[in-house]
Amino acid sequence: YTQGNIVLGTEDRWAAGKNILISRCNTANIYLSENGQAPRGAENIFIRENVVRDAIYFAGVRNVIVENNLIEGGLIYGNGMINVRNNIFQRRTSWVINNFYGGSFENNIFLSSDAFATNNGNYYYNNIFKGTDPLGNEFSSGNLFNVSDLFINQSGVSFSYQHTYHLPASSPARGAGTQGTDCGIYGGSSPYKEGAVPANPHIQFKSIPTQTDAQGKINIQV
Repeated sequence: YTQGNIVLGTEDRWAAGKNILISRCNTANIYLSENGQAPRGAENIFIRENVVRDAIYFAGVRNVIVENNLIEGGLIYGNGMINVRNNIFQRRTSWVINNFYGGSFENNIFLSSDAFATNNGNYYYNNIFKGTDPLGNEFSSGNLFNVSDLFINQSGVSFSYQHTYHLPASSPARGAGTQGTDCGIYGGSSPYKEGAVPANPHIQFKSIPTQTDAQGKINIQV
């Protein structure tokens, strides 16, 4: 968990970072250059399973995959070869997608649809929009609009660990993704991990008595 931001390229020697994975973090903003707008040559960036409390600034970086994140704000300054899939956008900021060109969006859930600005040449496949269609002339196919009752427990525009972002059986996001998959953070090839922990087993509960019974047996529950 970072109180501030994750920033690439604050020094010239690190400006053109390549093959970088940002995973299972809770951070404010992610800047793919020192100011998020001016390109510095970074490429091949993977951003997955994070909580982004504000926005991701792409700085024209190419070859970026953004998947299975909870994003309170939005995406800005994207310029082609960016694949955005299986995220939840909550829209805590004044815009969701801004100054974005030639990106591909699929299987995402947008809890707001009134904050798309200055975008062109993007592709939207099988996304869920809680509001009306905001896409204008953008290419779109298989998207759903004006939907409700998406999650088991979610409210407002901010992330909370008390919320449950799983889809109930009646959710319109179930099976609505490409190839009949689920939309949202638990769909796709890299489903969100509860608590952002690795997938190997973790002990959540244990009960071990202090002594055996009369037969010398002990009942352990894990």
